[in-house]
Amino acid sequence: MSKSTLNLFPQLLENNEAKRRIAVDILNGTLFHSIMLVGADGVGKRFFAYQIAAALNCEKKNDDGMPLPCGECASCKKILGGHSLDVMVFDREENGSFGVDKVRELREDAVVTSNELDSKVYILDDFHYMTHQAQNAALKILEEPPKNVYFILLCRDIQNVLETVISRVIRFDLRPLSEDSVRRFLDANYGGETGKSVEKTNEIVKFSRGSLGCAIDAVTADSERYGELIDEYRMPEKVLSLLTKRSEKLQIIDIINGLSKDRQSLAAFFSDIECAARDIIAYKSSRDASREYYITEDSVMEASMSLPLRKVYMIAVLSGETREQCLRNTNIQLLKDKYVSGLIKIINS
Repeated sequence: MSKSTLNLFPQLLENNEAKRRIAVDILNGTLFHSIMLVGADGVGKRFFAYQIAAALNCEKKNDDGMPLPCGECASCKKILGGHSLDVMVFDREENGSFGVDKVRELREDAVVTSNELDSKVYILDDFHYMTHQAQNAALKILEEPPKNVYFILLCRDIQNVLETVISRVIRFDLRPLSEDSVRRFLDANYGGETGKSVEKTNEIVKFSRGSLGCAIDAVTADSERYGELIDEYRMPEKVLSLLTKRSEKLQIIDIINGLSKDRQSLAAFFSDIECAARDIIAYKSSRDASREYYITEDSVMEASMSLPLRKVYMIAVLSGETREQCLRNTNIQLLKDKYVSGLIKIINS
C-alpha cells in the first residue's frame, strides 16, 4: 500500500478501524466481494457504501498523496453524485417486502458486463427486511459473485439475518458518532440553521444519539416537525415524570402501547429510560449536573424528590433488561405488557 492512511475515506467520520481495513483491501486488490455494514438508522451506512463504491473505481486510487476516494475523478463524481449505472441500490418495496423477485432481478443483472466502471457495486439497503426465502436465494451469488462484482449489505437488525448469510460476508459494525463529532459537523455545515443557539444545538446532539442522519433531520426540520421529533425524544422523560404520580398509570399504559413496534425504535426508547433513570441516580447520589440522556434539570429534581433511589435503580435495571429482550425474537406486545406491569409493581412496592 503506497497511500498514507491519513487519506483514507476522508469524508467519513470515526469508525476508523472499518475504514482502514476496507481501504487497505481495496488498495491491495483483496477486498472481499460481499460486505455487510451493520448499524443504527442514520449512522451513515448508505453513505459509507457509496464511498466504498467510489474507492473501488477511483481513477486515482493508486496515486500517492491522493485521498481514497479522491472525489475528483469522473468515476468518483458519477458514483458519489448517484449517477453511475454500475452502482445500484436494491431495497424493499413500498409495502415493506424484500422478496425473491428482487433477488432474481439482482442475479440477472449481476452477470451483465459493467457499463463504464471497472467494478459493479450492488447496495442492498435494509437487508434485514429481506425474507428468509429471499436470503436463501441470494446465498450462491453472495458466495460466488461474477468477476469484479461487489455486494454491500446494509443492515440494522442483525437478528433477522440468516446465519448462512452472515457466514458468507465480511461484517463491519458501525458505531454511533461521538457527541463532539456530531456537534462539529452541525457547526460546520448547519451553524446558521440552529439559530446559533447553544441550547438547541446541544438538544439536537443529544437527540441524534450519534446519528448524523437524525441530527440532520432535526436541524433541517420546520418548527412543527422539530417539535414532534423532540416530543418523541422526550417521551421517556415524560414517562418518568408520570411515574412520580400514581394516578397517571393509565396514561403510562397508553404511551407504552402506542410506541412503535419496530424493535430498534423500541430498544432506543427503553435505553433512553435507563439512561434518564441513571441520570437521576447520579443526581440523587452526588448532585452531579452532567447528564447522559437529555433530561431537563427540573425533571431530574422532580423525580429525585418523588422517587426513592431504590425505585429509580429498579426502573433502570428493568429498562435495560427490556431493551435486551426487545432485540431478540420476543413478542412485542407481550414485552410491552410485561414492562408496564414491571413499572407499576416498582411504583407500588
